[in-house]
Amino acid sequence: MNEQVNSRENFMYVNVDNVSFQMEFDDEYVDKSVLISLTNNFINKSRRFICVTRPRRFGKSVTLDMLNAYYSKGCDSRALFSDLNIASTPDFEKHLNQHDVLFLNMMSFEDNEFNGEKYLDILNQKVVSELKETYPDRLVKDKSYSLPDAISSLKKRFIFIIDEWDFVFREYPNNANLHKNFIDLLRALFKGVGERFAELVYMTGILPIARYNTQSALNNFIEYTIINSGPFSQYYGFTENEVNGLCNKYNLDFETTKFWYDGYKVGGYEIYNPSSIKKLITLRGFQSYWSDTSAYGLVKEAINLNFEGLKDDIIKLCSGDTISIPLPEIKSYNTADLNFKNKVAIYVYLVHLGYLGCNLEEGIIYVPNEETRLELFKFCKRKSLDSI
Repeated sequence: MNEQVNSRENFMYVNVDNVSFQMEFDDEYVDKSVLISLTNNFINKSRRFICVTRPRRFGKSVTLDMLNAYYSKGCDSRALFSDLNIASTPDFEKHLNQHDVLFLNMMSFEDNEFNGEKYLDILNQKVVSELKETYPDRLVKDKSYSLPDAISSLKKRFIFIIDEWDFVFREYPNNANLHKNFIDLLRALFKGVGERFAELVYMTGILPIARYNTQSALNNFIEYTIINSGPFSQYYGFTENEVNGLCNKYNLDFETTKFWYDGYKVGGYEIYNPSSIKKLITLRGFQSYWSDTSAYGLVKEAINLNFEGLKDDIIKLCSGDTISIPLPEIKSYNTADLNFKNKVAIYVYLVHLGYLGCNLEEGIIYVPNEETRLELFKFCKRKSLDSI
């Protein structure tokens, strides 16, 4: 195994090593490894197509690094996982570094020069090149393959780990042709003939598949969103108990930490943004560590124009008010398109981005904490000044 690791240390997509997870582990790692028991239960089952969406900085990439380190044949991770909770589960040994893994971060094929027109060409060229190098006896070196064609020609089964699945929609929102071709690629990989080569598909992103009206194209995926999180609730973001432990460890006031960074109610858990908590530990200052996303840009104009009183409502929310939205409306607007036919669609969109919290039991939306309140209020105030 060590010889294989050394010879493949520069590989980026096929049977990747465990270096990224090792770096997380050596830092302030909060043990979320029992999630692996969940994914083990999905391998080679009809439910093996999974899409988990959360706001940015909620630990999606760390989780995928962990899954790759556990499943990939490109590394030996026994020592890395030996002291984590997953090591005490019955199926720990069964899947440890036993799978061919294709690990794709969809941001890594970015094509800003041609506004996404070359995106799929870059993706196919980079990934297929590694597949040819990994399996030279199964793919013709000088033959041109699309990624689905290459997988089909290999006749091997993979675990697919995909980060930023929705990148092309967020980065190139006006390139409808790219959107269609990208979904066609995913459908070729994971539906029909292609699905027989998938042992497990685990995708993450910011916004759900349904958000882009692609349900029929990828209707074999089960989606776990921040609104409908299922068994993954506690594995993305830090729980209140985990944050309390970190506050004790680093001598931080828990109530102040709660005021600034708590407020996401996910599957019965109080969830904190882990990126903000880690920066708080490092910088020792209670402030906003929020990072804007390109997806937020899609609603800035609607807020600035006070679409259906949206800006007024957000200012009220920033003052501590809540807005009632019946559960059927919240669920129905998961599938709304990005034209935002009314402000309820924007509210649900902002929930998925993490700017707003949602309490399904009470049917309300709200600003979750001081960090997001400052970000929303700062934007509203800045635009008001700009219009003077």
